[in-house]
Amino acid sequence: MAKPVMQLDAGSLRLTIVRIRGAKAKVSHAAIRSLEAAGDLLHKEIVNNASYTDHSLSRLKALDHPYAFRHGSIQIHGRKKYVVHKQGTRKWSKNLHTGIKKRLIKSKREFHVYVLPSHPYAKYVIQGTKARMLGRDFLWLTMNERKVKKRMMKAVVKVLGKEMKMQAVIRFN
Repeated sequence: MAKPVMQLDAGSLRLTIVRIRGAKAKVSHAAIRSLEAAGDLLHKEIVNNASYTDHSLSRLKALDHPYAFRHGSIQIHGRKKYVVHKQGTRKWSKNLHTGIKKRLIKSKREFHVYVLPSHPYAKYVIQGTKARMLGRDFLWLTMNERKVKKRMMKAVVKVLGKEMKMQAVIRFN
């Protein structure tokens, strides 16, 4: 009898599950639950990166607008140059994090994290503007953080262990 193999691929997160003994339906259910756990964690991290409160608008102004296009690169937050602050009186910038949504599509085994298309400010933050602001793709760059990938993998392993209640070998590609 051939060993069942299940592949999960979420962009930069790939894993293979081999040597699972049990019903196919149980494997399918466990795969969806583990995908949901990893996706929920990713959604939470993206929302966190889109709702920083460590600098007020007046403080950003005093720092000579560190996201300004004229600098050529972002002048704040070290390696995490893609974070977004939620301060301000403008509804758009203050509430960007509320426009970040998630959706699990069980039939395709996909988990989507996205910004509502009706949210006008998101486009300017992600792509930047021609003359004023450098782009910060907080969606993609958060997903590719080493720490986030590791936490997503741990969430997958935890859920699979709980759901399958049997021995499995998991290999991260």
